[in-house]
Amino acid sequence: MQRFWPILSVILIASGQAIAQDAAQRGWELESKGDAAGARELLQRSAANAPNDFRAQLAYAEFLDRHRDPGARSAYSKALDLPGADRKSVAHRLAMLDLLAGDRTSAAKHLEIYRAA
Repeated sequence: MQRFWPILSVILIASGQAIAQDAAQRGWELESKGDAAGARELLQRSAANAPNDFRAQLAYAEFLDRHRDPGARSAYSKALDLPGADRKSVAHRLAMLDLLAGDRTSAAKHLEIYRAA
């Protein structure tokens, strides 16, 4: 049984990524049809159900960002340190949002992460 755990882990990770991509796609479709509330609910639920899935967290953060929701900074911050994260682009966007919020300390921190990536 132990020899099957690595295979099972890969399958579960791959299926989790597919679910996150599917939720992001469905969220985009709802949003483009004018159902922003439905898209938000779907993406928020997807992010809550997959707290360690970069794609799910990023889809939710980008939705909040598009709608100028102040929770976007927090959502991007959750995504920043997850496995598979595109640290450079997330840190860059966080730095921009930090500056817009007048938070120079966080902006400097995120710019340093951006440069390091």
